[in-house]
Amino acid sequence: PLAEIVGVVGDNILLPCDIEPPILNDSIHLVLFYKSERGTPIYSLDARSVSLSEARHWAEKDLGNRVYMTIGKGDKGLVLEDLTAEDGGEYRCRVDFLESPTRYSRVNLKVIVPPASLRISSDLEAGLSISGVVGPYAEGTRLVFSCQVIGGNPRPEVTWWHEGSLLDDISEIKTEQLTRNALTFPALSKQDLYKTLTCQASNTDLVAPISARVTIDMAFAPEWVRIDDGYGQITMAEGITRRLVCEAYGARPPAIISWWTSAGQPLVGHQEIKEVVGNISRSTLLFTPDAEDDGAILTCTGVSPSLPDEVVSNFSKLFILSETSNHKNVSLSTFPDKPRLRLLLGEGLSLEDLEEGDEIHFKCEVDAKPVVTGVQWAHNARYRYVQNYIHRGSIHFYKHTLINIPHTLLPTQTTTC
Repeated sequence: PLAEIVGVVGDNILLPCDIEPPILNDSIHLVLFYKSERGTPIYSLDARSVSLSEARHWAEKDLGNRVYMTIGKGDKGLVLEDLTAEDGGEYRCRVDFLESPTRYSRVNLKVIVPPASLRISSDLEAGLSISGVVGPYAEGTRLVFSCQVIGGNPRPEVTWWHEGSLLDDISEIKTEQLTRNALTFPALSKQDLYKTLTCQASNTDLVAPISARVTIDMAFAPEWVRIDDGYGQITMAEGITRRLVCEAYGARPPAIISWWTSAGQPLVGHQEIKEVVGNISRSTLLFTPDAEDDGAILTCTGVSPSLPDEVVSNFSKLFILSETSNHKNVSLSTFPDKPRLRLLLGEGLSLEDLEEGDEIHFKCEVDAKPVVTGVQWAHNARYRYVQNYIHRGSIHFYKHTLINIPHTLLPTQTTTC
């Protein structure tokens, strides 16, 4: 029968050969190893006229010092050190005894050549080798990662993984020395931020796969930009400085905020305070209007430094009160510093008795002159522009329903008017 032995390039392997005499008091006369169809031996152990311990060992020149015979206790056979791909093939062992018939055995040696190298590239990096954190890429970008493996016999399996889950095991390009597997993201989403992808190649369980990994970095444009004063209109008094706040939410890296005039020019000559808190970039403008600013459009823009072409903006019209203004029913004497608000829980409701699924009514009482042009609500610090509120005089109503809140534990909910 033909036995099979599997080894990896660079390893040592034992080609077994049974040299035990079949009968007592018999002895080994000669051991010969042949490879494939060659008629001459590649190795010999000659114990003719001498004891086995004094036997003469010989190996062909091509094998050099990489081969020797083990004849002591334990497994016996021919040891090949530092395997090469050329060592693969069928080996025949012939054992001549002094008295017993000659014994023959065969073994097939399969030599595994692991893949030599692996590299990852992408269609957005012009085929350059990449690793570690790559990007940043914009949301919605189509991205193709290519994993290219050189060498390997048998041909390696090239696979893509994410957190232990197999993503792709189909290789698109296979040549004699090249195997390539491409992983495609049709459109990157926020869920792909910091996603780590691992490409690995393997053609045997005898050695660990070779691998490389990349981590996706992304850039986001602001989800929204808003001016925190009024709803599309800001009422101010000539010569009186007010704080105007513009916020941009969700940009990555944090948004750069700019103020612009009606003429499309950067607003200059006013103090500005900038800060970043969590996902919000904030600019506080100390603005002192002139009478000529009445009716002007003040625009605030937010842009992520990595996405300069994706600008998000918001604007408000300036309503400037002055001695010469033509605004009817409004005078400087009736212009307060800011509206006065009072937030109340709806009638018949108690915070202590709330349960999951209950509908909550809030009432926001506003005292402002002139009448406010909009009321803005926030839930857990997330602002919502409310246009369909119920307006009765100076009172604005807002309804909110708690959902997906376990009845056994009610987290703190914050509602702001």
